[in-house]
Amino acid sequence: MVAGHLDRGDSILDADAAQDSRQPVREMYGVDPTGVDIRDARVSPIAFSNFDGTSIPFRTNRLTTLC
Repeated sequence: MVAGHLDRGDSILDADAAQDSRQPVREMYGVDPTGVDIRDARVSPIAFSNFDGTSIPFRTNRLTTLC
């Protein structure tokens, strides 16, 4: 996904990624990643759930559409 867009030594921002995901990026591309976590501070009348990047936290067939 990022191959061909980065040069060795580039500094990149890794937004909302797991802390342990930055080391492989550093090693594969020779870049200097900085990570930030995103905290949802919106006030909304609908419910929000956190997604861990591995599995969506809803039971099978609960949702019919992905936006």
